[in-house]
Amino acid sequence: SEKDVDFAVFSTDSKRVGDAIQAALNSQGYGALTFEEKNFGFQIKERRHGDASLRNKSNISHYFDFWFWESYADGTGKKQAKCVGRDKTGCDKFYNYFYPKNAPVFEYSDWFPPRYQVFGTHRVPVPSTNKQIEMFPFEDGKDFWNTTCGPSAKRKFVPESPQDRICSNFYDNNPFVFLKDDGTEQLQQGSTVLHEAPRASHKK
Repeated sequence: SEKDVDFAVFSTDSKRVGDAIQAALNSQGYGALTFEEKNFGFQIKERRHGDASLRNKSNISHYFDFWFWESYADGTGKKQAKCVGRDKTGCDKFYNYFYPKNAPVFEYSDWFPPRYQVFGTHRVPVPSTNKQIEMFPFEDGKDFWNTTCGPSAKRKFVPESPQDRICSNFYDNNPFVFLKDDGTEQLQQGSTVLHEAPRASHKK
C-alpha cells in the first residue's frame, strides 16, 4: 500500500532546501537517490529492489514529500501559517486538484513551539497540536479524524462508506498507537505490543 513521510519546511528558498535534502541523503549513504520538484516543494519517490542507481541501499519503502510553508501576520497582526509551495501558489494548486479548495490557513500556535515525538530511533519535531491539522480533509463532525480509518471521502478518487472506516476492523493486520492511562503511547498490532514511548512533549 502507499506510504509516505511528510515534512513541513518553513522556507520557500528552493535551492537552500534542496541543498539540505541532498546533504542529509549524502550523510546516510543515499547520495545516489534523486529527488524531484513538485508544485508543493520536493519529493523523493518510492524505490523498489533492483534500482541500480541506489547502490547498496535499493529498497525504499516510503516516499518523502517536502512541503514549503511560510508564517506571516494577517491584516490584524495575528500570526498564521500556511503551506504555499513553489511560487507561493503550488500548495493551493495541489489542494484544489484533490479536494477541491485552497490549502488551509492555520494559527501559528498550531505549529509552534513544536513537540518532540519518537519516530524510529529518534525524537523528531512535530506540530504543537494535531487536531486542527488532521481535521482539515474530513469536515465530517467532531473527532471524525481520530475515530475512523481509511482515505478521506472528501478527496477525489477515493470514495469510501462510513461502514468501511471502522478502525477496529484493522487492528489485527495494522499497527495502531494507543494512549494509555499513564500517558504512555503504545504501538500495538492485535494483542502484540510493538513499542512504547512517553507521549510527545514540548521538550527535546
